[in-house]
Amino acid sequence: MFLRGIAKGYAGLSQKGSSAGRFTFSAADSGDHKICFTPSSTSGNSGWLSALHPMGGIKLTLDLAIGETSAIESTDKGKINDIVQKVKDLNGRLQDIRREQVFQREREAEFRDQSETTNARVVRWTLVQLVVLGITCAWQLSHLRSFFIKQKLT
Repeated sequence: MFLRGIAKGYAGLSQKGSSAGRFTFSAADSGDHKICFTPSSTSGNSGWLSALHPMGGIKLTLDLAIGETSAIESTDKGKINDIVQKVKDLNGRLQDIRREQVFQREREAEFRDQSETTNARVVRWTLVQLVVLGITCAWQLSHLRSFFIKQKLT
């Protein structure tokens, strides 16, 4: 159902909602006001009869609160306060997630630096071992050569 309310002093106020539910309209000025309810049709036909269902009609319950609507506003404010609190909680969680991401990035950077340092040490140690192995091999070859010369096996 299409709900449209027109309040005095306003060019027009229009609200489209579901076929069931609660709608609140508030006017800033006192005086005569008009509320129009127009059914919408999904079949493409227009008119009141096209909006009727084959098994029934349109049910409209209208409850008007004229005068001070502090009770309505207080329930709406309570709902809004609940939503505001939920948004604040979500923002807090978002900040926690951002802090955790920054911490993880810093931790990852430390780990990467430590890994690079360890890898550099491994490479240096491997090069030292190769140099020592080369020197040992050269010494053994020269020693074997002099041994064979002394034994006159060559």
